[in-house]
Amino acid sequence: MLFAWHVPVFFVLTGYLWKPGRSIIGEVRRRALSLLLPYAAWLAIIMSPLVGDLLLRGQAAFPAESALRGGTALGGQFAAFWFVTALFVAAVVVRLLERLPLWLQWCAPVAALVSLWVFRAPLGDVPLSAGTAVACLFFVLAGRLLARYRHRIPYPTVAGVVLAGAGLAAVATRLVPPVDLKKADTGMPVVTVVVSFAICAGLVLVALRLFVGVNGRLGRAISRLAVPSLMVVLTHAVVIQTWRVAGAAPSALVFVTALVVPWLLALLVHLTPASVLLTGAPRWRVRHAAAAHHPRAAHHPQEGHRIGPTPDPAAPSPP
Repeated sequence: MLFAWHVPVFFVLTGYLWKPGRSIIGEVRRRALSLLLPYAAWLAIIMSPLVGDLLLRGQAAFPAESALRGGTALGGQFAAFWFVTALFVAAVVVRLLERLPLWLQWCAPVAALVSLWVFRAPLGDVPLSAGTAVACLFFVLAGRLLARYRHRIPYPTVAGVVLAGAGLAAVATRLVPPVDLKKADTGMPVVTVVVSFAICAGLVLVALRLFVGVNGRLGRAISRLAVPSLMVVLTHAVVIQTWRVAGAAPSALVFVTALVVPWLLALLVHLTPASVLLTGAPRWRVRHAAAAHHPRAAHHPQEGHRIGPTPDPAAPSPP
């Protein structure tokens, strides 16, 4: 049930929050800073002798060729790295296609999906998950359509519950196989990707209702957790691999530590100058408590430090 949506939703949200009009160079620069820079930094850190020897105890050394190839060649402690390069490629390709008519934009993902379904094209073997990224354009473009037409959906919350519930039920009962985007496995032709998008769209519509009007402390708390979360994506598998090396452990313990430990570290890193390098987001700056209560600071927030996360220049803006 998780595989049906837990990766596609990131591509759907990329499309849903897409900011039109940015130049190709600007897109490449922003995505390189927010995605590729942390990717390269954590690849080097995890492959370093200090970390690598601990994680690969009793195993063969991780080949540098596989590290450079990326994508499906990366496993173990690098299990989620493929997603970062796939998202980078997908975002850049969408930016390249942006000025074309909508039907031409859809040609690329449709051609990629047909090649997977009919010809079993090995898109998953393309280095840095670039081939998988083209197939993932389906979810990005579908996310853009959701943003454009969601206001026309009658009873959006009900529609969201129905879409997500029906899609999850179809996967849970094994009527529809889930996707495994890392391997470019899109399941049952046409049906699986449509069901995956339906789940993602339903979750977005429900979330819009649940979090409407959220601001203040709760809004800042959600933002603070979200902004450095790319580090969680890149490092949670390190915790899992550490447990594997250490020996058997309860799956619940592995789950909790793989979630909590990377996120706590990400929040700490987000307070340091290393934040851009390791999280892809600017350093979190919090003004002093005294300044927060100063009446002039309240009316002129630009004169003090910002409460909450510094805006990520690489993050897409809401439509």
